[in-house]
This record gives sequence, structure tokens and C-alpha cells, in this order.
Amino acid sequence: MKVGIFYAYLVLQIDPQFPPLKVGSLTTVVTLVVGYPIAYYLSFSKGTERTVLTAGFMLSLFVTILVGTLGWYILFLPFGLLQRTLKAVGLISGSLGLLKTSPALIIVLAHLQLPYAILILTSSIQTVPKDKIDAARTLGAPTWKIFSKIILPLTMPGIVSSAILAFSLSASSYLVPILITGQSVPILPISIWRYTNEILNWPFAAVNAILLFIITMTIMYVFIVLTNYISRRGKWEVV
Repeated sequence: MKVGIFYAYLVLQIDPQFPPLKVGSLTTVVTLVVGYPIAYYLSFSKGTERTVLTAGFMLSLFVTILVGTLGWYILFLPFGLLQRTLKAVGLISGSLGLLKTSPALIIVLAHLQLPYAILILTSSIQTVPKDKIDAARTLGAPTWKIFSKIILPLTMPGIVSSAILAFSLSASSYLVPILITGQSVPILPISIWRYTNEILNWPFAAVNAILLFIITMTIMYVFIVLTNYISRRGKWEVV
């Protein structure tokens, strides 16, 4: 147990690109950067357009994680549709080599979390009072200031909820990393599985599990503090 704790400490101190933190954080950023504009546009769309867009974004929820991940695996293959298309248009000349890399893992994880983030963000954006936006426009406020001073602070609860969901699910994911990267990207869920099923080192697996829990809870606390600071709420008030 002491050896496991010491090794975990060394991993945190020596590896500046600590994979669990890097994969979870980048997946969260990608999910929010892609999901927020989509949710913003979706919240102001109406009628048939909104129905079609919502159905399109939610289609991935009707496919299991295994099928969706295998679909991305086929796309990332050297002879897959993605690379064959890029070669046909002359953008690449060789293989992209995306399989078994962190960028491929982040893309797949972000795609899986995107529908949930869009749903949460859309609901949050729709709660912003339109009279405040209209009043700001009447007073001559530019669009960027309306967004930064009104829309963004009022939608921070939705942003932090999406961030917590995306980070916790991506950092603790096992099936997607094992299918996309195998064991080439050393993340904690794969490490926990190896030490409980292959190496049979249960104390070290327990240390990794505790470390994953601490990382997740710390990031969640940072997200909550950030949203409360921006939206000027109480210390633990999220909604």
C-alpha cells in the first residue's frame, strides 16, 4: 500500500501531462467549446428547424457506446472513410496515425458527451430573461458585452453542470479508451483494471481508485468555485 501511494505521488510530481487529468480536461474543454454555440443557436431556433436540429444532435443517444466507439474506430483506420476522403481531396498524403493516440480518444469522448452537454446548456440558456437582453440592447450595449455580462454569468450553472458531467464520465471511462487506444494511453481506469485482473496487485489498484476519486472531486470543486465566482452566488449554491 505504501509503495502504491509513493508511486502515485511520483506520477503526480514527475509527469506534467498526467494522462487522466489531461484527457478529462481536454475532453471537457472540447465538449463545451463545441456544445455551447450549438446550444445557443438551438435555444433561439424555432419550429421545424429546431426539431430537425434537436433530432440530429440526439441521434447518438440511440446508439450504444460500444457501437458508436467502433464506428469511430473504423473511421480512424488507415484505410477508413476519414483518411480516404482526406487523401482524395489532397489534404494528406499518408496515414494520420490517429488510432492509439490521445487526440483520437478526446474526439470520441467529446462526441459521446456532447448530446448531454447540449441538452443542459440549451435549458440553461433558455432560462436567461429576454427582458434583460432587450434592456441591454436598448441601452446600446454591444453583442459581446451582452454575452459576457449577462448571458455567460446567468448560464454558468449549466456550463459547470456540463463540465462536471463531461469530466467525470471521460476521466472514469474504461470501454472507450480500451477500444480506441488499447493500453497505449496510460489512464487510471485501465490501470485499475490491469492491477486487479492481470497483476493482481489490489493495494495498488485501490490507490489508483482513490486517486481517481480525489482528482474528480477536486475538479468538481474547482468548477463549482469558478461558477459561483462568475455568477456571484453562494459558496455551494450551484442552481
